[in-house]
Amino acid sequence: LPLVLFCLCALAITSTEAAIPKCCIRTKNHIPLQMLRKVQRWSMQS
Repeated sequence: LPLVLFCLCALAITSTEAAIPKCCIRTKNHIPLQMLRKVQRWSMQS
């Protein structure tokens, strides 16, 4: 079972041009203020 899961993940990653599928990652809505103060550059992603 772990080998099958690994193969499916590898296939999903390679088929999306080495990007992690949106279904596999979660984002935080809250970013700590201290981290925001350390930001030097940013860019918008679509």
